[in-house]
Amino acid sequence: MFNVDEFFGLEKEVTTTQRKFDAVSYFSAKFPGIYVIRLFEKFTPLDVHFLPKQRVSVLCLGADCPVCARNNILFHEYGSEAVLNSDFIARQRRYVANIVDRTPSVVCPACGESVYKFLYKANMPCPQCGAAIPPQAETVVLDKVRLASFSKTFVEQLKVIATSVYDNNGNLKPITDFDIKIISAVVNGKTQLSPFPSDSVSEPPTIAPNAVFPHEKIAIKFSKEELLSVMHGAHYRDVLKARDTTTTTIPATEGITLDDSLKSEAENIVNVINEMFS
Repeated sequence: MFNVDEFFGLEKEVTTTQRKFDAVSYFSAKFPGIYVIRLFEKFTPLDVHFLPKQRVSVLCLGADCPVCARNNILFHEYGSEAVLNSDFIARQRRYVANIVDRTPSVVCPACGESVYKFLYKANMPCPQCGAAIPPQAETVVLDKVRLASFSKTFVEQLKVIATSVYDNNGNLKPITDFDIKIISAVVNGKTQLSPFPSDSVSEPPTIAPNAVFPHEKIAIKFSKEELLSVMHGAHYRDVLKARDTTTTTIPATEGITLDDSLKSEAENIVNVINEMFS
């Protein structure tokens, strides 16, 4: 039986491990328009921190996470106003899965790079090679596997779709059997995504086993010492390069701890704030 909660990862806690994997293709719906995707695998819930100064997401290390530890210190000092402090970096729950991107795309005849059709303008320069993409360029559905990350609100909307679409015989259709349209729009200065079941008939995509990406590649997995280096000003790219050359040393005094009662109180406030902005 198809388990909706298990599929979307809404009831599942996981731990992540370090894996090496390059050339990840990510799905992003940041531009206003209509995207088309097909789901085919279960979602994994992962906690991340977005570091605004370096504009990069890192995986939360749980009990050993120095970002969470600093947040706890800020809560101890400032209470609920800690979130206004520039050093506060919230923990965000993201739901991660490989998806098939079926958004119609215009292909550059010079290099083969693609541009979403709703973004295409006649003779626009190719983002890859710079050549002009002519109006007669081919429009295709690439069926490209990409790694996607969605909010809890978005995944709960997908769950509603998964429990409300039926075939002609009155049987519930698995959400993996039809395409999903995503309308991306800017509302009050923020990108808002709204999913809808597609009423068009399309063939199921063929997905090679080696085409999928590890879910933890949605963000960078640092060790505690590496993450402390980034928090103290080291550029994350330099820290990644240092893995192959030297070991970064962090003074033991940089470790931050709180007693259990203060830690519990701070975590409760974080959870309330996460629910408010999920």
